[in-house]
Amino acid sequence: MNSLHSLITLAGLSILGLTEPSPELQQLIPGVTSTAALALRFVLANTGTSTAFSNIASTEKATDNASTIEAAPELTDAERACFYAVIRQFETPGEQFCTGCSNCLPCPKGVDIPACFRQYNIDTVYGVKAHAHGAYLKLPKNQRASACIHCGECEARCPSHLPIMEQLEQVRTRFESPQA
Repeated sequence: MNSLHSLITLAGLSILGLTEPSPELQQLIPGVTSTAALALRFVLANTGTSTAFSNIASTEKATDNASTIEAAPELTDAERACFYAVIRQFETPGEQFCTGCSNCLPCPKGVDIPACFRQYNIDTVYGVKAHAHGAYLKLPKNQRASACIHCGECEARCPSHLPIMEQLEQVRTRFESPQA
């Protein structure tokens, strides 16, 4: 996962309506007030960026984005180090993150593999546990990780060579076990 994909994923949390940064992000980057402001500030701090696109669904969000751009000074070395620490956290597992490409589909049993992994990552990486758990349980039962029969068809099609069956078992344990 590259830096751009990491921040797009981070910014995507605000699209989900998760405007408050998780405790994990607040701990890594103190002073963060919104997920969108964090992502926008990072994108604008990169010298290779000439344009930043933000999903603006309301006047309030447009005002927040404009305030972020106007008020955001040049990133300090400490802030830049924090941003890259977050990115390294995503890259630590290497190719162990699903990119959501959907090449693993269709699953013969109907498991929505990218949706399962998306909710698992929102829970474990971002710490937005209640949202991820609720969204996962809204998936029809045949699309959940527990419907996997371990046929391996998905792994044969995965361009990242992920251990999908093993990871689906982690998803199942996280969201469907009695202690979940």
